[in-house]
Amino acid sequence: MRRFNVLARSYTKELTQVTQYYGADVIKVETVGKGDDTRHWMMPGEPEKWKKSAGPMSNYFSAVNRNKRSITLDLKQREGKEILRKLARNADVLIENFKPGTMDRLGLGYESLQKENPRLIYASISGYGTTGPYSNRGGYDPIAAAEAGLLHITGEKDGPPVRTGIGMVDMATGLYLHGAILAAVYARERDGTGQRVETSLFETQLSLLTNVGLSWLNLGIEAQRWGCQHPSIAPYDAFQTQDAYLVCGATNDAQFEALCKLLGLANLITDDRFVTNPKRVENRHLLGPIFNEIFLTRTTREWVSVFEKTGLPFGPINNMERAFGHPQTVVRDMIANVKMEAVESGELRLIGPAVKFSRTTTNLKRAPPLLGEHTSELLDGLGIEKQQEAELKKKGHLSQSFHHLATADLTMKTPAKTALWNPQNLSEINTVKFINHVNDTYGLNLQTYEDLYKWSVGGGTIDHFWAQAFRWLQISPSQTGYLSEEAPCFIARDLHPNLMFPPSKFFPTSTLNLAELIFRDRQDAEIAIYFSRESLNDVEEVTWASLRERVRKLRSALISSGVVAGDVVAAVISNSVDAIVICLAALSIGALWSSTSCDMGVGGIVDRYSQIRPKVIFAEQGYVYAGKTIDLSDRIRQWSRELQDRNETFVTQVVLVSNPNLSISRLQEPNLCTFGDFCKADRGDPLLFKMLPFSHPAFILFSSGTTGPPKCIVHSTGGVALKTKVDSVIQHDIRKTDVVFQYTTTSWIMWVLNLMNLSCGASMLLYDGSPFHPRPTILLELAQTFKISVFGTSPRYLSTLKGLNIIPRREFDLSRLRIMLSTGSVLSAELYEWFYSTAFPHSAQLISMSGGTDIAGCFVCGTPMLPVYAGEIQCKALGMAVDIYDSGTDEHVSVEQSGAPGELVCTKPFPSQPLAFLGKAGAKQYKASYFERYGPSVWCQGDFVQRSTITGGITMLGRSDGVLNPSGVRFGSAEIYAVVETFAEVLDSICVGQKREADTDERVLLFVKMRPVTPLTPHLESKMRAAIRDRYSPRHVPAYIFEVDDIPYTANGKKCEINVKHAINGNKFAVAGSVANPGALKAYEKFRDLPTEGPRKGNVMSKI
Repeated sequence: MRRFNVLARSYTKELTQVTQYYGADVIKVETVGKGDDTRHWMMPGEPEKWKKSAGPMSNYFSAVNRNKRSITLDLKQREGKEILRKLARNADVLIENFKPGTMDRLGLGYESLQKENPRLIYASISGYGTTGPYSNRGGYDPIAAAEAGLLHITGEKDGPPVRTGIGMVDMATGLYLHGAILAAVYARERDGTGQRVETSLFETQLSLLTNVGLSWLNLGIEAQRWGCQHPSIAPYDAFQTQDAYLVCGATNDAQFEALCKLLGLANLITDDRFVTNPKRVENRHLLGPIFNEIFLTRTTREWVSVFEKTGLPFGPINNMERAFGHPQTVVRDMIANVKMEAVESGELRLIGPAVKFSRTTTNLKRAPPLLGEHTSELLDGLGIEKQQEAELKKKGHLSQSFHHLATADLTMKTPAKTALWNPQNLSEINTVKFINHVNDTYGLNLQTYEDLYKWSVGGGTIDHFWAQAFRWLQISPSQTGYLSEEAPCFIARDLHPNLMFPPSKFFPTSTLNLAELIFRDRQDAEIAIYFSRESLNDVEEVTWASLRERVRKLRSALISSGVVAGDVVAAVISNSVDAIVICLAALSIGALWSSTSCDMGVGGIVDRYSQIRPKVIFAEQGYVYAGKTIDLSDRIRQWSRELQDRNETFVTQVVLVSNPNLSISRLQEPNLCTFGDFCKADRGDPLLFKMLPFSHPAFILFSSGTTGPPKCIVHSTGGVALKTKVDSVIQHDIRKTDVVFQYTTTSWIMWVLNLMNLSCGASMLLYDGSPFHPRPTILLELAQTFKISVFGTSPRYLSTLKGLNIIPRREFDLSRLRIMLSTGSVLSAELYEWFYSTAFPHSAQLISMSGGTDIAGCFVCGTPMLPVYAGEIQCKALGMAVDIYDSGTDEHVSVEQSGAPGELVCTKPFPSQPLAFLGKAGAKQYKASYFERYGPSVWCQGDFVQRSTITGGITMLGRSDGVLNPSGVRFGSAEIYAVVETFAEVLDSICVGQKREADTDERVLLFVKMRPVTPLTPHLESKMRAAIRDRYSPRHVPAYIFEVDDIPYTANGKKCEINVKHAINGNKFAVAGSVANPGALKAYEKFRDLPTEGPRKGNVMSKI
């Protein structure tokens, strides 16, 4: 019940006691001046235990009011009613226990409040219910116990009735309603609408008569009082011992036989009067005295020793001292010591929660409230000024609030996570504007991000979400072909609405062009792109007019060279304006675009482009990185020849793109020409945009290729346009006034997303080169100079800044920075903490996201409508029906609500699914990549994740195929990295599992790259092991920790865990061209020969 607001009247203590344990924010509304009656219910001598300054307070009240906030209101006054109405507008649940009709007379009934908050669950407790002749009577525990039969069956046989020692009817009624409220919450998840829920003390107690009641209803047998005996089982009683009482019994014949043998009464086993339970019940008056006589022969403690380990039901009757001193009480944390200034001794002892969850936190986070303690706090949250509050108090409509003298120190708790960033200026963000659009269109009342998300993936509304996003974002220039509200926005190929393979066809009658979308409504004189290459002295400012003319000129040349819609235009090129120009020119024609970065090896280029057969390849002849000039002439010569050899019947023209700042001789080869010569074919054609179907192919991207030839992933024009703009504009709130920077290379999906950001923000910054040259702060300098408001980077970049002790907010003016995006790998909790506590402006939202090349966008990401918590991705992406499935089975078993880790899956179609994988085996590869495990209706992404039951945030635990599994305990490598990153001596690390053919179990191996002049010492290794053990468990501790010279990465900056795993397990594997430093893998092969039995004492590293 994280983020749940529960508004409760004074006496609904049993129900709210439970909900507050689950994490609900319970606001207790009390009577002005007096407060809850139970504040005044005290035992003799108790008043001296409380300080007079605390106001009315008692143990009785404290027992069921911890974790709540108290506000005092006079509901007979207009001002008090209005404040309650304001509280109810933001509440998930309102609970009241006035006599039926009272809240209606006050104008605060369900019908009235529901109009202002349709999601409100309105729960009522009364004495007898809202209808019937007794409905106007008050409700009291002993009265309900009397009238509904409980007191009639409680007490000794033939004796007077006896009240139970605690208010069982009160308690049971609250628990009944607690379950009903949760059921109403679950029902609300389906249609977004709350409802009224009611129960009464009388009905609750009547329902609790169970078997006794049915004996009367069906047999006409009047119930009797049986003391401690059971009406249907014998023997079952409290037997007097020499010093106290012991309860024991026999619920079946086998237990009766065992009990008789234990007590030395074996003769009773075959006695006809006692051979069956019905006979024992009939003759209990004969059986009881026999047992009583035996039990009087020993003390209770002696009998406990006799019964121990017999398996028979038994237990001594304990007083309070023995009950709270019981070993189970201690072990199960059932007592909490709370430091509380209101108590004369300074400490209050409370009873802990009875229910324990495997993952959900139940805790004590707030001491029992003093009367009206939180009135000012809550009124401030409602926007009520201090002067108005003072006037209300002067009139007596509010109480003077009592306050704790110090914050309560709660020793029994699991602290709730503290948000590092909270939503700001909600009315200004695009997400809220889109919500308002949806509400206006459909007459809805969506209020929160959760509301919007659930609507965006709902069974009957996911169509509406994509349709309204398409319209609101103006994806198509004239909205031509836009479907009616009644028609679905996508069509499954076999008409199955949730089938994801083969992929569905979205917006089948719509047309658009990506280049047109980017240029639409742009002013010629405004800056489109700022471009820098490793130096602030070399900044090119490109206006929209200049960009348009460069695209026009190249488009005309491409057409002259024979490029038409459906052809492939490729590039081996840096992150430059030239890359943007070439891509937009190709897209304007309807050609497909594919690119790789300049540092891609010859093998990687040939692996990719031999599969897609480009008509033209633009190749940059050289580039600069970390101050070094790299001449690519030899590589171009080599890969151009190899491509020609592989595609003898297909001629690819290679166009050399030069950097005017580099002195590189022109390469002379057949089929090669310079960019300048190629553009001479410009015929002066105007810049036109070919309108294309939504599903027309636009981009060919490639899988990482760490284990073989990369797969060619084809994305559609409309899919990329709609998904990227939903993620950027609606999801992450990129605005038309933003200057956007994304550090990327042209090999990465982030380059495509960055291209599309040209259609979202005012302008973009492009940077080509090392992010730490000529100075480690170069990107921060650029951010300051160009007033970057959206900064895209990676955890590796942030980690390096942290390691270099660079504190950006101290050295640079980053006041315009609104969003910091991070992707590519897991962003650790430590980096989140560092970001806010030390490094960047507190106002900036740090957004971690995860999705990929496969979907041209995010599965999980951020939103400006929710808080940011350390180590967690904020939410699921809009329109993406994300779930978490049990990784131990191929069945569709969701574990998301339990908080358990599992497979990240998507269960409904989305527009940016790949159109296809190119190649003869493309369809088979497509299916095997995402649908092999769970079938064609569930996309399995291959990420191992879990969702917090407290915050709702998502934690990325690693790739599923890289999950570690020692002794059957599954966890992700990201958990290990999160600990290792806290050690300043370690520069980088990689963690994989080893299970060779001869091994009976998997063990964890951790490889660390140390900082210069900082070796891995036994002491440091011990500290790392202890830190991992303390944070997680002994199973997480690596069997070995080794120092290595380098950590292998892909060109996209991802750790090559699978390659390393193959190397240390002795598996044969091909090293693809996408591995940035393939030589590093060779060093891991020696670890395949580690001893099978595990690490031994001594220096294992020296033996290896």
